[in-house]
Amino acid sequence: MGTIINRGTNKKPAYRAQIQLAGHPSISKTFKKKDLASDWIRTIETKMIAGDYREDTTLFQELVHQYLTVVGKAQDFGRSKINVLDRLARDLGSVQVCDLTSARLTKYAIDRGQAPSTVMQDMIYIGVVLRIGESMFGAKPKINEYELAMTGLKSTGIIAESEECDRRVLDSEIDQIMQHMKSSLPMRDLIDFSIITAMRNGEVFRLRWADLGDNGRSVLIRSRKHPKKKRDERVPLLAPAAAIIEKSRKLNGNSEYIFPYNGKSVSTAFQRARGAAGLDDIRWHDLRHEGCSRLVEAGHDLITVSLFSGHKDLNSLKRYTHLQAKTVLDRIEGGIN
Repeated sequence: MGTIINRGTNKKPAYRAQIQLAGHPSISKTFKKKDLASDWIRTIETKMIAGDYREDTTLFQELVHQYLTVVGKAQDFGRSKINVLDRLARDLGSVQVCDLTSARLTKYAIDRGQAPSTVMQDMIYIGVVLRIGESMFGAKPKINEYELAMTGLKSTGIIAESEECDRRVLDSEIDQIMQHMKSSLPMRDLIDFSIITAMRNGEVFRLRWADLGDNGRSVLIRSRKHPKKKRDERVPLLAPAAAIIEKSRKLNGNSEYIFPYNGKSVSTAFQRARGAAGLDDIRWHDLRHEGCSRLVEAGHDLITVSLFSGHKDLNSLKRYTHLQAKTVLDRIEGGIN
């Protein structure tokens, strides 16, 4: 049963409303008017009895930690996802779940000051943590407040799906980047291999000698990204990719891995060289994009390309595949002739 205690003065009225109901933590709130305190008690008690009350004082960072520990262990999250979750835990970690209102979430999204697609990813992960927290860890987030924030953010364009990228990487641009490369790593081979295979950065540096098959014409990619659960996949190797692997055997044949390098160090070296070459708009991930496009230009259908790239959704694969008009015309005219 709720109680109201007068804690104010004639000049500054204050009424403290407190609710103590079996099965729920004791909660209280202060109001300037007694009628408001009474209305609040009546509303909250009704929700508690109906099982609709949501007032979780758990810190958001605690939910993130549980999500990473339990779900992350089962699904083996990638480094990118872990980094985003760690940052969210820092940014919103001290906020109680009950305080993650539409206004609070909207302010966070605006204050991020990042591209709409980047903020969209943040907001999606926040929603995932809140929903998993509710379904698995007994949390009571205000999902309706989260959904309200998402509606407003989408309608105003503060968050949005990433735009399709049509940035192609030319061989001449790779040559420019290599002219400014300062790394002792075999960067040209690593760049070429990433384009030829259309593999993700992390996949390239997890390849093992023991996983080569079909006389070096295929390789097993372990724990490959998948919408539901990571799984091992054997993928074909085109002749140029197999040649790079054989070249690496002379340097790294005694190692467990075909390319025993730190993927982050490789990306950093690439970024520095592309910056020095004045090509800041080229990212390492664009090499994978370029690889998918070249496979299609070579005449492979999307099903075949997906076998190389690992895409499970062909619509997603289309976003990474942009044909050069001249290449298509040359192919058509060559077929006619």
